[in-house]
Amino acid sequence: MAYTYTASELIERAENLEGERYNWEQDWQRIADFILPRKNDIITKRSRGENRHQKRYASIGMQSLNMLAASLHGTLTSKAVQWFDLDTGNPEMDRDPRIKDYLQSVANIMWTELNSSNFHSQIHELYLDLAAFGTGAMLQEEAAAPGDDYTGMVFNSYPIQSYLIEEDHHGQVDSVCVKHMMTSRQISGKFGDSALTNKHKSAEPLDQFEILHWVMPREGGEEYTEDSNKMMFKSCWIDRGDEEILREGGYSEFPFTIPRWSKSTGDMYGRGPGDTALADIEVLNEATRLELNAWAKTIDPPILVEDDGVMGKVNMRPGKPTVVRDVERSVRPFQTNANMNFNQIKIGEYRNTIRQAFYADQLELPNRGSAEMTATEIQVRYDLMQRVLGPTLGRLERELLEPVITRTFKIMARRGVIPPPPAVVGDNLQLNIRYVGPLSRAQKQAEINAFMTFIQEAGMLAQMNPEVLDHVDMDASLRWLHDHHDLPNIILIDPRVVAEKRQARQQQQDAMAQQQFQSAAVQDAQGMAQTEKTLQEAASEAEAAPEEG
Repeated sequence: MAYTYTASELIERAENLEGERYNWEQDWQRIADFILPRKNDIITKRSRGENRHQKRYASIGMQSLNMLAASLHGTLTSKAVQWFDLDTGNPEMDRDPRIKDYLQSVANIMWTELNSSNFHSQIHELYLDLAAFGTGAMLQEEAAAPGDDYTGMVFNSYPIQSYLIEEDHHGQVDSVCVKHMMTSRQISGKFGDSALTNKHKSAEPLDQFEILHWVMPREGGEEYTEDSNKMMFKSCWIDRGDEEILREGGYSEFPFTIPRWSKSTGDMYGRGPGDTALADIEVLNEATRLELNAWAKTIDPPILVEDDGVMGKVNMRPGKPTVVRDVERSVRPFQTNANMNFNQIKIGEYRNTIRQAFYADQLELPNRGSAEMTATEIQVRYDLMQRVLGPTLGRLERELLEPVITRTFKIMARRGVIPPPPAVVGDNLQLNIRYVGPLSRAQKQAEINAFMTFIQEAGMLAQMNPEVLDHVDMDASLRWLHDHHDLPNIILIDPRVVAEKRQARQQQQDAMAQQQFQSAAVQDAQGMAQTEKTLQEAASEAEAAPEEG
């Protein structure tokens, strides 16, 4: 029997998680102040439109964060290039053109659906949070209400301070509580007028109420059905102030995507490059502030004034006189003797360190004024990025990309948007995700280059001994190249058609060879007959000739 939580129990559960997260919020506030100021109301609450840049004197952290987020977006989830494909994981089935064509069409339908939604705008916000705070959160739902016709999907990325998470025994996030601030009008629009209490009805139009949205797995081993009360994950909306449940529902799959950049054992929240670079950013920010002060003192230095040396007041405005008793001694500037060159060197060192923390050296292409990069240099950049970000990319594939693709497929399959599989597959179609974005292709390019080098060297050996090419399966090599270039299956002809063509070609060649053999045999017979005739004529002439005396 599954346990049903009350509103007060879920609120207490959220309060316990808030207490555990308190120390994290201190670091997140510092990171947001210097790297992501438009989201720096984690602890310090600010009004809408308030200036959020009072503490920031250097923008290198923000620039590096934006570059890293844009690079992740372009290499992992590009809008211009399809970044994933599907197969069955069974090499024999994957070679069947009917199955391969079907899976390629399904992957293209899903990618097109993601591009037509707000996926890219929301995942960019997730990449910013992920690189800055080390943790991101995004909700994936259907745009249409239950029971309505399918109209696509909608994604929502949440700020770091608005959600709480719990993990299962495998260390995967399986429970999320999101805190929403909603007005009475918004509550009525989402849950209906019946959800409004007297407190909501008497509130001012702009008054907000805290609403908790809990999503968690159902307990007690309930069997999955299409009924929202029996789905694998329960959904519960709670008015925190009134301690009342506004709506209960469910999800067939876990709707949240919660990736972590890197995570220590026992921690639920991750840490990202923003945490790594924070100390250097704070030092650079303070050094920049001091340098600006020194710069101001150099341009407009403090004034040393001798006691009773000035008659009246010192007038610092341009072109205005100041009457003094002694021109040489009464008023003179104070020289700070600040070493500006040394300051620039140290600030430059910190800027480079911050850029390295955000992998700018591996991600940034040369400036326009420098020489253009060759294809080989770009390939080296991708290889370097893969080596540096390898562990993180593996975690992102498991915690970000795979959940999004899997839930997209299941939603569209339930809605009938994805066509049924071919009959040859049956009902046991197992899907395997292959990532074919720019970074994945760059990884495969190294294997392709090695293969091409092997073919060139084999060709050199074949010049000395042509029989060495008997070791190379050219058909398998062509299919391997096709797969590693992630080309559509329509390019290759069905292997059965190829076999038929080869059989027909062989029959034609055999017929031509037989015809040539028969023609040669006829010519040989005619030649032998002619030779025999010539010999007979020669013998006859010899017999008829008179003998010499």
